[in-house]
Amino acid sequence: MVAGVGKLLIVHILSMSRPERIFTGLLVAALAGAGWVYYRAQARQVATLARLAALETCLAASNQQRAQVASRSFSGIKLSVTRNHNQANDKWVLRQAQRIQLNTQLLTDTLHQLQQHWPATGNAMALARLSVRVRQYVDSLEVFETGSYLANSTEAEQTKKRLRKLDWEQVPALTVPTALVRLEAQVRQVAADALDKQAVKVGSGCGFCFERIGAYAVPTAEVVAPGELYEARLMLSASASSLRPTMYANGREIPLNYQTYQGLVSFRVPPALANQPDTLRAQWHGQARYRNGLTDTLLEADVPYYIIKRR
Repeated sequence: MVAGVGKLLIVHILSMSRPERIFTGLLVAALAGAGWVYYRAQARQVATLARLAALETCLAASNQQRAQVASRSFSGIKLSVTRNHNQANDKWVLRQAQRIQLNTQLLTDTLHQLQQHWPATGNAMALARLSVRVRQYVDSLEVFETGSYLANSTEAEQTKKRLRKLDWEQVPALTVPTALVRLEAQVRQVAADALDKQAVKVGSGCGFCFERIGAYAVPTAEVVAPGELYEARLMLSASASSLRPTMYANGREIPLNYQTYQGLVSFRVPPALANQPDTLRAQWHGQARYRNGLTDTLLEADVPYYIIKRR
């Protein structure tokens, strides 16, 4: 039947005058071109959604790890306060740390709710209210950090400036859920910095330490593009004043801040190869070596990250 319709259509076109045939041919070509453009646009959108989904999954996993690190940091502060016989000043620091943890949890819960309901609601007013709330959160951290022995890190200060200037009008609706996950990563970064400052306060007089010493890393971003700079902080989960660790990333020694016991990891991701996939999982190897009595102790950590081509 389709073949018959096709034959009738051909006969009809042949019966047309030359101008009519030219016009019909142009119309068919235009419709075919429009169909092809629509198909390509749909294909690009599907590919974009797939990349955004991969990015969200990666960032969400990292945020969960950061939450666990923050929980261990808070437990370490509680332990130090107890070991220091619950002195009044230390108990005040512990209350500050509790407020940081609570405020961070309330804000991240809000981010999770917005991310979950955004596809159905697309509530721009909720994003505007969120910007105000994030600025209030950052201001509260400034209050908690007053009197800290630890100078503000340039990285944390730059992140706070970005958080104070959130502009959702520049974010396409399609990428809002991913932007919310990225915002959570930034919130957890400045929260970790604030908790570090509380830890130093209670550790300065008692040799702050945790039950278990280990090495871990907090990256500036878990996703980088080929050729971009990757940065992270390598640190110990204990910062006793007697430790003088030497830190390495992929076998190369990195600079260490002995106030924070954090090493700065920075390296350039190689350019993309010809047949490299759009999303590539990679990792770097961190090491921290320190003297423990008469023996040397080596702590190691493999830190994953993702290389995603930008389009």
